[in-house]
Amino acid sequence: MHFSLPPKGEQQLEEMHCSEMELPDILLNIC
Repeated sequence: MHFSLPPKGEQQLEEMHCSEMELPDILLNIC
């Protein structure tokens, strides 16, 4: 993932599986 998110942010994406996170639609669509 080439986003400007901190390592913790990337881990949260994997743990929560992009479930109702406060992120742009682009990030949600990638999941």
